[in-house]
Amino acid sequence: MKALSICQPNAHLIVTPQSLLPPGVVRKRVENRTWTTRYRGRILIHASRSTDYMGSHALGELPLGALVGFASLVDCVRLKDLRRYGLARHPHAGGPWCWVLRDAIAFAEPIPLRGRPSLFEVELTGPLAEAMVTAV
Repeated sequence: MKALSICQPNAHLIVTPQSLLPPGVVRKRVENRTWTTRYRGRILIHASRSTDYMGSHALGELPLGALVGFASLVDCVRLKDLRRYGLARHPHAGGPWCWVLRDAIAFAEPIPLRGRPSLFEVELTGPLAEAMVTAV
């Protein structure tokens, strides 16, 4: 299955339901990249080990270097084209390429894994296969 490494707290904001986020914090439905992809379908969300974007976030301790859930990648569009998904004013949209995500689900427990650049393949075996079954 394809996976994408995303810095925290962004990985958390993708897989956490809006109802479980603190007031004023918006669930992330757009991942910004400088590159596009033709791939569409489920992707694993990997929380990278980088703390560059953590700042003084009030989201508590977040897993690093682990798979935290999955989402459906439904499209990859330029920032100006997000309006077709009702996301033109989404606070997490910055482009230049906006990866539109839907139906994100968090795993009950993070699964340690070393990330890689770009989209990368992860074999669905062992704890990951179990996590996929119980998350759905």
